[in-house]
Amino acid sequence: MLIYIIDEKKKLDSDSIRNNEKLKALIKLRLTYKIPLLILLTNSDNYCDVVKKSEKDWKKTCKDAFNQNKNYLLEYINEQIKKESSDFIMNEKDIMHIVLVETNQNQMDDEEITKMFSPESRQAYEKADENGKKVLLGFFRNGMESKENEVRDFIEKEVGVLGLKELIEKIKENLPSQFHNALNQII
Repeated sequence: MLIYIIDEKKKLDSDSIRNNEKLKALIKLRLTYKIPLLILLTNSDNYCDVVKKSEKDWKKTCKDAFNQNKNYLLEYINEQIKKESSDFIMNEKDIMHIVLVETNQNQMDDEEITKMFSPESRQAYEKADENGKKVLLGFFRNGMESKENEVRDFIEKEVGVLGLKELIEKIKENLPSQFHNALNQII
């Protein structure tokens, strides 16, 4: 199985796809050896974070961009395959949106969090007793998680972006069973 990762922080267009020599080489390998090719579109979460900060209707913008990226890519690849007079075309399921890195803001230490406080929050934190400091840090962590969860929930539920565990299950579908144990160790 061939796996190729494409950064999705920017929209894919016909020029960026057509000028991708690595992708062309992988398509040729796929056709020559009849090897499955899995294309992973990454950084969709980062893209949505940026769009969310600048656009009111960020969900629609992100969803449209993801669908357009996938459609452009699939159309281009199948166009190349047909030029080679092959019927080994790719399907939509061969191109997936994924998030490989799971962030966890709870990993931040207290000092890093206090650096992010507004002047008013910092003053309240400095005046608080130990229990009050823990409460303030907890509220800040929860606030950061809720912002993070909004994008993550959107891309998982509405767009179908896969996480690491789901990706491994999809890869297992295309690999012989003797390799499954190695993948299970990653989970």
